[in-house]
Amino acid sequence: MNKPGLKNLNVGESYTGYCILRKKELKYKQNGDPYLVLELGDHSGRLRAKAWKGAKEHYDNLGIGKLMKVQGKIQSFLDASELNIERMRLARKDEEIELENIVPVSKKDIAELKMRFARHLEGISDENIRALLDALFQDPESLEEFLKAPSGKLWHHNYLYGVLEHVVCMLDLADVLYLHYPQLKIDLLKAGIIIQKAGRKIQLGYEDFIDFTTEGRLLGPNVLAFQIVNEAIQKVEDFPEELRLQLLHMVLSQPENINQGSPVIPMTLESIILYLLDELDMSINATQRIIENDRLPDSNWTRFNNLFNRFIYVGDQAINQKSDEQDE
Repeated sequence: MNKPGLKNLNVGESYTGYCILRKKELKYKQNGDPYLVLELGDHSGRLRAKAWKGAKEHYDNLGIGKLMKVQGKIQSFLDASELNIERMRLARKDEEIELENIVPVSKKDIAELKMRFARHLEGISDENIRALLDALFQDPESLEEFLKAPSGKLWHHNYLYGVLEHVVCMLDLADVLYLHYPQLKIDLLKAGIIIQKAGRKIQLGYEDFIDFTTEGRLLGPNVLAFQIVNEAIQKVEDFPEELRLQLLHMVLSQPENINQGSPVIPMTLESIILYLLDELDMSINATQRIIENDRLPDSNWTRFNNLFNRFIYVGDQAINQKSDEQDE
């Protein structure tokens, strides 16, 4: 991944590269001349853009979700960066673009995360739970499909291998809690952490940019995970009914996203802990994204965030720079 990406460019910098058209709107100046307002996306995130030349023609010819090649310069508008497009066209079929250059990818070490996930799986001793996980991940391809999926569309872990990153963090935290609360059914908790995300691979598509599939939007991740897990349980001979109920309760009792509800409230110790771990990691990840992407220029604060209904304090720039210099 050689290019820094749209979101990482500074005002005044030029850009030439490939991106996905996420939104388009045809507007008109006071004199009646049309212009385009677009939302473009690549591995670095989303960026607003404007095009002044051939606006009507581009509006008619460019479809949402299409891969484009654009050329322009970053400018500032209302304290936010946007791309002033000079030239743009649809990408040609002979131009091979890797998915990882278009869709955001976890910045963490994927191989290391996979090893940690594998260690957690190997540490589960309950035979019925192991049989269930084997039924869910029957081959390396199905496991990779699960791990590679984004865990959210916009606010948290909204990138490839988001599920892997999110799940491993919660599994690690579960081990910490188990040291303090040995009465926890740790195998049950870890199984719930994993299976709760089973629907993400269907809910969120990422062929061009991360967005809800029709099935994902209509049914939601909890129902999708319930269907997938319940079907896998049916493949395990003599699976205990009590364990089935507790696992499916953990799937259904988790929020679909930050500040959203669930079909049922958590009513077991492990489901309550799962809820709290999920909320904790989602909120931290979302806050980091807000700090990185929404800081106001020359300010210690981000823009007002509707998700958390507040401004986020970033900190003093000089202090942060001094800390970075000391680390070096």
